[in-house]
Amino acid sequence: MPHNLHQLTDHIHWFTPDSATDRPILGFIRGQRSSLMVDAGASLKHTNEFLEAVKQAGLAAPDYCVLTHWHWDHSFGAEALTTPLIAHRKTAEALALQASYSFSDEALDERVAQGLEIAFCRDYMKLEMNAAERSDLQLRQPDIVFETTLFIDLGGVRCELRHVGGDHADDSVVIYVPEDRALFLGDCAYQCLYSQLPYYSAETTLGLVNELASFDLEYALESHTEEVYTHENFSSYMKTLQTFAVLVQQVSDEEALKHEVKQQLPELDQEDVEEYSMMFLNGLK
Repeated sequence: MPHNLHQLTDHIHWFTPDSATDRPILGFIRGQRSSLMVDAGASLKHTNEFLEAVKQAGLAAPDYCVLTHWHWDHSFGAEALTTPLIAHRKTAEALALQASYSFSDEALDERVAQGLEIAFCRDYMKLEMNAAERSDLQLRQPDIVFETTLFIDLGGVRCELRHVGGDHADDSVVIYVPEDRALFLGDCAYQCLYSQLPYYSAETTLGLVNELASFDLEYALESHTEEVYTHENFSSYMKTLQTFAVLVQQVSDEEALKHEVKQQLPELDQEDVEEYSMMFLNGLK
């Protein structure tokens, strides 16, 4: 897949994700005075490819980098950067733990066996970085840590970094650019993967949907899709999550849940009905 830097607005660019190794999008937000990178990449190679694309676009290297959460594909490329690294307190704590680990094939396999890592991440990590690259892996720790919200003025462009949590990672942070009415979601609206069964929990999902509803949006970018959500598409996405979260608290039978969902969301694909039903029901177990 070609990796391209796409321009969304006068101030925002984003770098193509890659499902082959589960690379997320990387964001670039620029103001008159400075710029900010969203997520640090999955590896030195990933991050350096992004920096080269930024350079080829005639843009200056980012002055800051913020992590949306601690997962390897968003943070393990940070060593390629010399700019201040910004993260939530829980992200910093998780990265400190990750830095104590070995990432050899044997160590990764052992942590999966112990339940400390999941096969999904181990397998993609091995595809993104060979054994030699992982043996030299240095996990950079954040320079700036915040708790709830942090505002950064890039010069005529502001970035609001807000901790929103979520099932996927309880340290999840979103980045909002009010001048462009654009929101970088990271992975906050995805299901929990660090579990025996992937799941959404109703209470956490409803809290997240309410939190995200407070942003005035024209665009929303999610880390593992090339689709840029419009206000209408994002509202539909949030309505889907909210509907499942409400109904699963009322109907715990799978077939009954799917029937009720189809009554309220007739436009939803059957595949999505099946998948969301499974994951919200898993959240009850």
